[in-house]
Amino acid sequence: MDEAIAQYQQALQINPHYAEACYNLGNAFRQVGRMNEAIAYYQKALQIKPDYAEACYDLGNTFREMGKLEEAITDYQKALQIHPDYVEALNNLARVLATCPQASLRNGKQAVELAQRANQLTGNENPIVLGTLAAAYAEAGRFPEAVQTAQRALHLAQTQSNNPALADVIQSQLKLYQAGRPFHSH
Repeated sequence: MDEAIAQYQQALQINPHYAEACYNLGNAFRQVGRMNEAIAYYQKALQIKPDYAEACYDLGNTFREMGKLEEAITDYQKALQIHPDYVEALNNLARVLATCPQASLRNGKQAVELAQRANQLTGNENPIVLGTLAAAYAEAGRFPEAVQTAQRALHLAQTQSNNPALADVIQSQLKLYQAGRPFHSH
């Protein structure tokens, strides 16, 4: 990773207005846990190329990973303003709005709308998106739909994606929905 960082830095010395190099340098710093540097390079990429949806999205992911959820929400929203059908941004924004530990940032109704759109775009076949939709339904108090959706997500995680870790997460969240309780992250 150090070599990749050095190469992107060299590319920026040659052309300081190379948005993709800034973005890739942000990704490289994020992968090694240097979050503040990642943020700086994502922001630089956006200064050069304001309609860079991927940079907005990954800036949002970085803020989410740092626990700065208000900033994450803002950047996911910006990514969706640029690219309204950006499935990953729809899903991640819906997940934050449905499961955020800060009640003031949760919005079940909006989370349902976003997750339904992501689910529609993925053909009702993505267990991660379905897991988010289930969490959104639960946050909106729609527990029968949350249970049904989580069961479909669990089935797909077990059969289609062969992802036991995802299946375990969905299974534990399903138990909450069956008990009439939403899932909130810590």
